[in-house]
Amino acid sequence: MNLLECIVGLGIGMMVLAPMLNMTSTVLMKQSQLERASLELAEQERMFTLMGRAIRMAGYHDPLAQPAKKSPATILAPFTIHKAVGFNASDTLIIHHGLPRNASKKAGDEVNFDCVGNPLTAERTQAGQVRLGFSLDRQAQNSFTGSVICESFDRQGRAQKTTLMTGIEQMRFHEIAPQKIQVELTINKKIIARTFARRNAP
Repeated sequence: MNLLECIVGLGIGMMVLAPMLNMTSTVLMKQSQLERASLELAEQERMFTLMGRAIRMAGYHDPLAQPAKKSPATILAPFTIHKAVGFNASDTLIIHHGLPRNASKKAGDEVNFDCVGNPLTAERTQAGQVRLGFSLDRQAQNSFTGSVICESFDRQGRAQKTTLMTGIEQMRFHEIAPQKIQVELTINKKIIARTFARRNAP
């Protein structure tokens, strides 16, 4: 085989392999995009689940639970919406609810949990009630999108913040009925909305 035949053979081989390589690259790119979209969707659903669980508990009070020793008469609002106070004029939602009668420091007695799965006990309350807050803060690495933050109390009664999701452009809360809240997230210029109702309404 002379040099010319080698060059011709290589050229034919490249012509045959090029479409296959291009197709493989396209398939891998599409697979990566699909996996990323699936992860984002799962993250969105997880966050909506956590918010929905908190909203459904808003205003809960167990009549047989022991009252708070310091301020037994204090009843905090089930939920409070602060409009346009966060990143990109996003809203903030504050939720309060009581503990069930068997919530204690003992393992297995806790019924409710905060955003990261920590059990809610008496030492993690304010005036005897659980406080959960949802807001949108600016992302350090991206000035156009923010991070959804969940705020609760730690075991010393101090505020602690947990990031639930990043890449959110705006977050809004609308009280569409006396006991219902609509949560709106703007992601990639699209609005995703869910509606949740208090299950412990008076």
